[in-house]
Amino acid sequence: MTLITGVGGFFLLPGSAPTAWFLSDREKAAATVRLLRDTSSEVNTRFDLKACFESWNDWKFPVWCFITFTYPVAYATAMNFFPLKIVQRLGYSVVKTDLWTVAPNLVGAVFLLCVAKCSDYFRERTFHIIFSLTVSLVGMIILTAIDVEGNKGVAYFACFLMAAGSYIPSCLVHAWHNNNNVHENSRAANTGFFVGLGNLAGTCRLSSQHAAVTQFALF
Repeated sequence: MTLITGVGGFFLLPGSAPTAWFLSDREKAAATVRLLRDTSSEVNTRFDLKACFESWNDWKFPVWCFITFTYPVAYATAMNFFPLKIVQRLGYSVVKTDLWTVAPNLVGAVFLLCVAKCSDYFRERTFHIIFSLTVSLVGMIILTAIDVEGNKGVAYFACFLMAAGSYIPSCLVHAWHNNNNVHENSRAANTGFFVGLGNLAGTCRLSSQHAAVTQFALF
């Protein structure tokens, strides 16, 4: 479905602000100014395949690869194991388990908007990402250290911490590297690669976590 949507978007979505048929002239000008302010030193550049991959020779590129491959650990854990392995341990039925995942994820969504707004306001990414991952890590440590069935209230609070911090880095990391791309060609190549690398990392961690859970259950 994502692939089909992407193909359709190629023909339906405008390639740049000046070619957006649904914007007025004033809105097109405002969008161009916003792009120049936030992301690029130039906009509406022509496609150049060589320019797309010039930044891959930079020493910072492998650092970005490491960042985008490691931050999805918290995201994959929270997204995939909330209903199955975490909230379910509180001892509720299937329906109640699904319902009890709503509140942590809702708080996580609000927390994401607040931190993202703060990050944009102060024009800073690093410490906001570290703060978010730390909040999520505290929640994971609590769930690991306590008896969940004997401390359901504390365990459920830890779920809120996990959700509050897990989803933010996926937004801020990609905003960060996009803000540091000076032209649209490199941003296009880097965004596609780093998003794919992050999704691959989440898949790898999900597979390894499933294997660990299966081995634990068999034991």
